[in-house]
Amino acid sequence: MAKKIRFLTPLILFVFFFQAMSWIPLYAEVDKPTLQARYDEIQTRFANSSNYYNASYTAFVSNYQALGGNASVEALLADDLALESDVNQWIVDLTRLLSQLTLDTTYIRISASYWNAKSESLSTYTLRSITLYNSELLRIKAIIDEPTSGEQAMLEAEDELLLAKDLLVLLADKTELTAKWNELLAIYSQGSLLYTPQSFDLFTSQMDLFQTNPDVLGFSVLHVVTDSDTSIIEAQIALALLVAAQNQLVQRADKTQLMNDYQMASTMQSNPYTPNSYAQFMLLIIPVASVINNLNATFQEVQDAINTIEAAYTVLVLQSDKTQLEIMGYQVLIAYYEERHLYTANSYELFKTAVLAYGHYFRINQLLADLNASQEQVDLFTATVQGALDLLVLRADITELMTKYQQAQHINIEAYTPHSVSIYQSQLILVGQVIQSSNTDTQVVQSALFILDQATDLLVLKAQKNNLLTQINRIDSLIVSRYSKASLDTLQLYLVEAQAIYQNPNASQALVDDYVTHLQTIIQELIWKRPTLSIRANQNPIDLSEYIFLYRSSIKSIVSSDPSIIEVDELYQVQGKRFGNAILTITLSNGVQEEIQIQVKSEVQVITVVFASLIPVSTLALGATLIFFKPEYVRFLKKIAFLQKKP
Repeated sequence: MAKKIRFLTPLILFVFFFQAMSWIPLYAEVDKPTLQARYDEIQTRFANSSNYYNASYTAFVSNYQALGGNASVEALLADDLALESDVNQWIVDLTRLLSQLTLDTTYIRISASYWNAKSESLSTYTLRSITLYNSELLRIKAIIDEPTSGEQAMLEAEDELLLAKDLLVLLADKTELTAKWNELLAIYSQGSLLYTPQSFDLFTSQMDLFQTNPDVLGFSVLHVVTDSDTSIIEAQIALALLVAAQNQLVQRADKTQLMNDYQMASTMQSNPYTPNSYAQFMLLIIPVASVINNLNATFQEVQDAINTIEAAYTVLVLQSDKTQLEIMGYQVLIAYYEERHLYTANSYELFKTAVLAYGHYFRINQLLADLNASQEQVDLFTATVQGALDLLVLRADITELMTKYQQAQHINIEAYTPHSVSIYQSQLILVGQVIQSSNTDTQVVQSALFILDQATDLLVLKAQKNNLLTQINRIDSLIVSRYSKASLDTLQLYLVEAQAIYQNPNASQALVDDYVTHLQTIIQELIWKRPTLSIRANQNPIDLSEYIFLYRSSIKSIVSSDPSIIEVDELYQVQGKRFGNAILTITLSNGVQEEIQIQVKSEVQVITVVFASLIPVSTLALGATLIFFKPEYVRFLKKIAFLQKKP
């Protein structure tokens, strides 16, 4: 039990202490820094008192002293037990006092603006807007005159002073409005004689409303017209309403032209036109009568009715002229049944197919009997019939062609080459086919006549080959072992071709003569066999073309059996490189080959034989022997010998 008491004792003491603390009054932290700031601002205003409007500053000081002045604020700041409500109230009061001060420059500027606005002439504005404007100026004047208005209120008053001008509404120039009203009154009094009844009734109803109905910003149009205090916007609205009312008027249309056009159209004779188109025309102009009888018909409706009549004329179709179609129909019948033999078979079949395609005489007669057929339809069908007739092609007169053909057949062909005779006879066969053909027209006959006229030019006389045979036989007498291989192989090439030409019965004289020339020239230019060709090593290259029979050919390649002895460059120049023998194989462009054996000798060493007569006396002791000098000595001695020979 004692333990429980010891445990509860601290708890009981804590509860007792908590209850005792609740009896002590507690205070929240007050906002003295803000109050201090406001107090400092008050002192700043005192220090700068010359910057403020005098009446405003005087009221400021007076009101501050009424609150208690510096002493009260300082006492509150020094009181540690000052209540928060007291501090906050002083903050509010001091803030209000500070806001009531007005700078001297602000007061002077706004006062000047006010008096400028007050002195402005308002004679061009409506009395209603002037009243509002003056009322606003009085309100702003009260703010300016109040010493405690403060800087912010004064600045707002300055802005409102500028906006006050917007309250003024300019007086309207009602010259146009009055003129329009008087114009509409005159129309109103004249009656509906000039206008459609329906539109005039709408107009008069609108004019009646203009005298009583508040259509213009709460006023009637009549009030706006007669009131001297009318604004521009009111005058504009009233004028727009008057113009809208006048626009409702529709003048009665002049129907004179319409009535004349309708009279002419409705009484027009039907004879020149197709029945269908005339009936359609009369149907189209029926609505025009209702427009003529309508008192409320507008100008546009009358014009549309006139246009309807004009458009109706476009459906009228004149009865067609079928004379040409009738004539062509007769021509088709004659050609189809009676005169088919006059035309080529192919053209008649095409013509027959075309006639059956359009319907033959049945379709022509049907169109001729159709009273509603338009000229366009007739012309189109006439063109179709004409197209069929145009397919017919007359057979040509072949009398002249047959005469020339018979003459061409009797030409003696033995003197001409078989090939040219074959070509000539093939041309005659073509002409014969033209003569036998049932489709021969004038153009074909003219072409066949041209073929016959040119056919004889195709014949080629057989060539005289005696000279060619002579040259061929001459070759047999040649001793072939004397000539180079290339010479004989080239001669053999041309000999084979010459023999073929001699055997060819179609060879021309020019070709025969050409090969006679070939054989003669080759025989004359044959090259004899040569012994081994010798050259010096490392001397200038040589050209082998002068050692080879090239007749109308060229060197295609040269191959050395040993390039280290004989070298051949890309221009087929041959040069010896060192001592030895090598064989050059030359291939010509005509396929002929030649082989030439070449011996390469060593390079020439410069040796000079000096005779005793040329050696100075001081050197005679050496004897009359040959002395070998270096090349530079040789050149020197040669020069001496040359100088001694000079006279």
